[in-house]
Amino acid sequence: MEAVYSAARANLRRLLILHPAWTSAQLAQATGMSKSWVDKWKRRLLSAPLNDEQVLCGFSRAPHHPSPRLDSEVVDRLARDPR
Repeated sequence: MEAVYSAARANLRRLLILHPAWTSAQLAQATGMSKSWVDKWKRRLLSAPLNDEQVLCGFSRAPHHPSPRLDSEVVDRLARDPR
């Protein structure tokens, strides 16, 4: 599925180069994506250099911060409780 989205982003970048005057609605219709998707990726694509292929990759959906660690007292108590 990621390959489909990457191709859609590459297509949007191509359209931005070929038709810089097009509105977001026209770009959305041409790509088959929503206007909000076009607005988000248009902002990202225009802020990156033209030769940057990494911008076509989406951001990771993994958590950016680890879960908070349990207090050692809680771990000890759970280990001792036979329930």
